[in-house]
Amino acid sequence: MLLLQRMISGRKMGGFFFLRSLLCSETWSRALCSSSSSNEVKLLLNQFVDVAHALPVKGSNVEILRTPKDFFDTMMKGIGRARTRLTIASLYIGTGGGCSSQIMNALGEAANDWKNRPDLKLTVLLDGSRGTRRSLDRDGLPTSSAEQLGKAMLNTDNAESRTRISLYQTPALQGLLKKVLPPRVREVVSVCHLKVYLFDDDVILTGANLSNNYFTIRQDRYMVLKESKAVADKLDALVQTMSDFSLGLGRSGYLLNPPANVHPIKQPLKFRDQLWKKITALFYPANSALFNWWIPARPAVGGRKPDTNSLDIGADDADTWVIPVVQFAHFHIRQDEICTLRCLGAAEPGGRIQLASAYLNLASPFQRALVRSPNVNLEILTASPQANGFFGAKGISGFFPTAYSLVMAQLWKKLCSRKNLHFHPSIERQILEYHRDKWQFHAKGIWYTPPNETHPILTAVGSPNFGHRSVYRDIEAQAIMVTSNPELRKKLYHEVHDLTKECVPVQEEKLVELQRNTGSTLKLALKLVRGFL
Repeated sequence: MLLLQRMISGRKMGGFFFLRSLLCSETWSRALCSSSSSNEVKLLLNQFVDVAHALPVKGSNVEILRTPKDFFDTMMKGIGRARTRLTIASLYIGTGGGCSSQIMNALGEAANDWKNRPDLKLTVLLDGSRGTRRSLDRDGLPTSSAEQLGKAMLNTDNAESRTRISLYQTPALQGLLKKVLPPRVREVVSVCHLKVYLFDDDVILTGANLSNNYFTIRQDRYMVLKESKAVADKLDALVQTMSDFSLGLGRSGYLLNPPANVHPIKQPLKFRDQLWKKITALFYPANSALFNWWIPARPAVGGRKPDTNSLDIGADDADTWVIPVVQFAHFHIRQDEICTLRCLGAAEPGGRIQLASAYLNLASPFQRALVRSPNVNLEILTASPQANGFFGAKGISGFFPTAYSLVMAQLWKKLCSRKNLHFHPSIERQILEYHRDKWQFHAKGIWYTPPNETHPILTAVGSPNFGHRSVYRDIEAQAIMVTSNPELRKKLYHEVHDLTKECVPVQEEKLVELQRNTGSTLKLALKLVRGFL
């Protein structure tokens, strides 16, 4: 009820305008008479009514995987079973053998299985810089994700009639910058960080890429939506649209101009304009407040009534809603940022927010949102230096685990220090580091549990790490899920519990000592690279 009171008072939700639209809706009037869990779900959903589409699914069709091996097995089964569409978007696919080679081989078999799967359409989208970066294969020979995919999937005369492999090239990387920067450093500018794994009407929501570590020792999150056509259609449309604006990979490895007939390097302004129109038409509701992208307030600016049709809350058998959102900061599309802020802002006093980020460099808007809610319990999960994916890396990348620890110390002071926030003694705020011998931490997302409850009612899962890169540099997508299904809420509780039991709370003394022992050179280096973390 506290959330409803906030809405009525106008402190959170825009006051009279929102309340009028709430009471004038027959669907919402019926909803207010249902169970408290359903009420909370409907009220949470209305946080997004003017900025995103919510798609109804059955909570019983949502499965949460626990381990990298579960992820690998599900990927292999999905590739093997797909009959109409097989759509993949990833930063890259591993080239060093092991599980990633099995994925490559399975994709090749699917592309060439005309006899048993004559209607199958295959789409693979990779980031152009990462997907073409040279690395060593299992025989020690230089290769790339794109090269290996081409050999596996485009090795017959008619392969291109149903298979397309696309390499997204950011318009932010061109001219002298592209010529001067080494291949690995080019990825610092911006990458297509999308993760979509789709088989017919089944979807895996995750932040994992497709290299061997992600199937063995790199812990992520993995949520499978079965028989969820509406969500699959939306995410498939995203990948197809991005592929239309990406360079195509032809047989023999040559690159084709984008099907949209606009080039990201030769025509960057036209490219941005046309892709912006396609993505906003796909993800924004009609008359969305986000067409005025710089205004994050709720409700819509200018007195426009929110498009309540974007929330299909009347679905007869739906107890769960999925809200797909995207972030294209270079294109002034900041939907994911706004919706993440609304997730954080919806938390009631005494509720609990749990936020996971593999690379903890929390963007300033998210820091401010959490500072403004000091009486919300907060747990932040992140990698310890040893569990960071950059641990032991060569060159400047080897500095990143230390840099993230320094950022974490600064973040703790802002968000968890009772001296700074003066939150209620019953409120718990802490940062947890993932410690598991020889394992890496790559999980990311949000879980929100209302006051006096045990199981989360809202989660967000996808590619963003909630850091500076996610907000201001890379192309991201995630799904916000709101559910009243009691079994699914239990699954969400066990999911985050399994992660936290491998974590250790960070002690204030450790953070103070870390800052004290950090030299001025290292602090200067952090200031220089923080915008790229």
